[in-house]
Amino acid sequence: MVPETKIRRRLAQQAWQLLRSEKVVAGQRFAAEVLDELEEVGRVALIGGALRELRYAPIKRFQSDLDFVVEVTKPEKFQSLVERRGATPNKFGGFRVSTPVVDIDFWDLRCSWAHTSGYKKVNDLEDVLNTTFFNVDAIIYLLSDRKIYAKPGTLDDLERRYLDINLYPNPNPVGATVRALRRMLELDMRASELLVKYIAAQIDEVGWSKIVQIDRAAYPAKPSLGWVEGLFPKNGCDFLTLMKRTENKLPRMRQLQLCLSERP
Repeated sequence: MVPETKIRRRLAQQAWQLLRSEKVVAGQRFAAEVLDELEEVGRVALIGGALRELRYAPIKRFQSDLDFVVEVTKPEKFQSLVERRGATPNKFGGFRVSTPVVDIDFWDLRCSWAHTSGYKKVNDLEDVLNTTFFNVDAIIYLLSDRKIYAKPGTLDDLERRYLDINLYPNPNPVGATVRALRRMLELDMRASELLVKYIAAQIDEVGWSKIVQIDRAAYPAKPSLGWVEGLFPKNGCDFLTLMKRTENKLPRMRQLQLCLSERP
């Protein structure tokens, strides 16, 4: 097992390089200016899929959006930034600005869904670590400190590709299910028992075809779940049985065909 301090140091260096890379930010004056202006509003942290992607792929293959959470101390300046930069509302109370290469999403941390819904109190950036749905997303890179902050155990889970639920309540459980399945498949991650049961409940609630449809709509350039359509278990019970056989990992097509052919 790689020591956590080494993972933290390496990830912080990669995040710093990412935000200064010609491909992502440094080569785009607009994107660089937005980040500079966000830091004038309050402390800013990079969060979410970008940090996870940095762990599993080099910067040259980076394809994620950039998500930032802001500890706003100057609300008027924050609102002025939103208006001047033409930011549009995104899901769950944040804003988005788009560039030819990358989309930048940013939130006032006190407008996060977990806080406004009363599930978690969020008063500073460190509190955000308790609000992510997935355990491996409970990581932030604080721009001013050039440091990684993570919930205990998160970096180890990221290293061993273990996917779990950090905060169970979620405003979009079907969307969370799609993301979980995609990560299990694309990143070869093993799901926790809690997450497996969560996915099984959503399969029973909306049906597998609906989950595939949402995947295609949300990721039109790279849908991942359609390849199992017609082969995948049709209900939660079948999914639980499959996960038991594969030790909570989503099998590849050939493995899936073999697993399903073994069903009584």
